[in-house]
Amino acid sequence: MNPGSVWHWTVGQVQIVWSSWVCAFYLLVTRYLTLSLLSEVFRVEHQAASIVRHGLIVAITSHYVDDNFILQEDLLDFSEVDMSHSGINLAEHIHGVLIRYGICQKLFCITTDNASNNDTTCEELSDRLYDSHQIDWDPKEHHIACLAHVINLAVQSFLKNIKVTQMTEMERFALPSAAPAQLPRTPSESSKQGRRSSATKGKAPLKVKGTVSPGAESSTNDFGSTIKKLRKISAAINFPRSRTRDFWMFCKAKNLKEMKAVHDNDTRWNGTCCMIERAVYLQEAIKPWVQSRPELKEFALSNREWELAEFLLRFLEPFRHATNSIQATGRPTLHQTFVMYEKLFNNLENVKAIFEMMETVPEWFEEVRNAINSMWAKLKDYYTKTKHPSAYVDANILHPAKKLSLFKKKDSSFADIPGQAGIYEAQARERFETIYNTRPDTSVDELNTRKRKRVSDDPDNDPETSSDDDAFEYNEFDHFLRTKRDKTVKDGLAWWRSSHGMFPKTGLWYRDVAAVPASSAGVEREFSISGNIATKKRNRLTAKTISDTMIYKRWCARQGNPIPDIMEVVMPKEYDEDDSDSESEFDERNYELEAWLAVWMEKEDLGIAAEQLFSEEQ
Repeated sequence: MNPGSVWHWTVGQVQIVWSSWVCAFYLLVTRYLTLSLLSEVFRVEHQAASIVRHGLIVAITSHYVDDNFILQEDLLDFSEVDMSHSGINLAEHIHGVLIRYGICQKLFCITTDNASNNDTTCEELSDRLYDSHQIDWDPKEHHIACLAHVINLAVQSFLKNIKVTQMTEMERFALPSAAPAQLPRTPSESSKQGRRSSATKGKAPLKVKGTVSPGAESSTNDFGSTIKKLRKISAAINFPRSRTRDFWMFCKAKNLKEMKAVHDNDTRWNGTCCMIERAVYLQEAIKPWVQSRPELKEFALSNREWELAEFLLRFLEPFRHATNSIQATGRPTLHQTFVMYEKLFNNLENVKAIFEMMETVPEWFEEVRNAINSMWAKLKDYYTKTKHPSAYVDANILHPAKKLSLFKKKDSSFADIPGQAGIYEAQARERFETIYNTRPDTSVDELNTRKRKRVSDDPDNDPETSSDDDAFEYNEFDHFLRTKRDKTVKDGLAWWRSSHGMFPKTGLWYRDVAAVPASSAGVEREFSISGNIATKKRNRLTAKTISDTMIYKRWCARQGNPIPDIMEVVMPKEYDEDDSDSESEFDERNYELEAWLAVWMEKEDLGIAAEQLFSEEQ
């Protein structure tokens, strides 16, 4: 669709008219905006002809903060690209979308997943912007790696190393032949003592002497066999319904909420974490239920295996919490990136301290050692790349509750470089002076409109030469940093909404930075929505029809107008609830389970749990 073109779509007797200028209008109210990009291969099945068609779909969403300091999100493009999945072709498509909406000058950052072709896309887009519009857009400075994908890569690497998920041949080939005796250190060597768990403080690390012989250990007491049994039990609970109702009787007897189990999957690693969480919560009902059914007795978990499952839950929960926290698109998330990385490294440090104290290492435990090594390396690699985009630093400095506090902490990774906070402050001040402080400097009195100067009757008293009324040089950014940070502020946008009058230029800066999402979850949701449109019962939909439907749905949501009721009649309900085996609670928040998990996690520290679990193996 070209700007200004009118799109007609007839549903039943209702004709809907939509102009793409509407979406462009919203983008013109801000100085800069951030794009979130995702390209995926869309699979469409045609049941009648038994044909499977694959097409490359590119989705682009825009994110910006409006004049009222409200974070906005729009779907700019959701279309099939008839070309190869290369960075050059994707850059050409993105450039065309920018020209279509007239927003080439407004591009600030691009958030993508961590596919290698996205680096090429940003570099090629930078060349096109300069050649066509003389816009100097730095791909390293303005390319944001999706933190959710980073966590996914790290956790998937961990799960594959402990044989919880299948590993590809290339990943298996890249495994180290032997694990090192010591795991790599944290990014901050000076902060190591502060990151150790309370269970290991004051204890000298013991040298790893060797491994336990293969015959001295049961092959069933490992993570892989534990997860396999949980998968079998979870599948048995959910189907058929007679078995589910039988299991709920045991839940009721144990005063547990009647819940179905959760199926994990290969595409979302947190499915495994959700499966373990649900199983641990329901274990008091699962134990007698499995014993009561002869066909499931072989999958009964021993006490040791339940301990392994609980440890995995404690270990993976911080990563799942981090993923959920940065997937929001209705509030700023970029300022959480550094904090999330620090917390995840701390989580690994708690377990790593236990490794260093073990005198002997069980043979199967070498898999866990390799998994921790792999996970650590993956996080460290992407954490290092955050030094290029300045938006990460600016998001922390401009948050009223943070400012420079994170960079001054002695137990953070920033303590490795002396004067790191001063370096970041100087660089941020330079960006402020170059981009935002374009007006002539003003005095404090000129900014404070409520303060009125006293007029003197003495004609010899010139107010311009009076020492009492001399205006000193004022820098708005320095004034913001000098004000005491408010640790109670949770929502930075709400604070700036009420305080941007005091710092008008800095407020414009925060509007640009706050719009940068830490993850590409927003654009991925568009693919989830499209999956509900292009189903098996609508297998004749063309890519153009799917694209127009997506754009219209987003426009309706933006306008606050629901889709006409006639669509509910024309589009039949896809599945009967009674015929579905899926667990809807997997995607919906279960507040009762969240409350239980919060209390359960507080009962025992991860380091203490690891020490109790693995010390028994020595």
